[in-house]
Amino acid sequence: CPQTYTVMSGNTCLLIESKTGVSDAQLHALDPSINSPCTGTFPFHLCMSIVADFTYNVVSGDTCVSIESKTGVSDSQLHVLNPPINGGCTNLQIGQVLCITGGWGVSSR
Repeated sequence: CPQTYTVMSGNTCLLIESKTGVSDAQLHALDPSINSPCTGTFPFHLCMSIVADFTYNVVSGDTCVSIESKTGVSDSQLHVLNPPINGGCTNLQIGQVLCITGGWGVSSR
């Protein structure tokens, strides 16, 4: 699991969905005990994985700024979708495949 989110007792569906990017339907499918007003949450872990709609292959000379300019992705989104990129963007590798659009999705419970 690249990332997990711990659902705590009393979390609202809106809070869980906003923190994880999981849709309401996905959340209810994962935890059928959640009632329709979303007041029946109990502690469990969501296993999150990156779902990429569009990728970019790093080429010689690329920087985060140049990739952001070429693809239209924001700096924060580039880093969220590609956690291995360090804050200074000094560890890009030629041929590295980056997620450009998409988001975190649920892979399992």
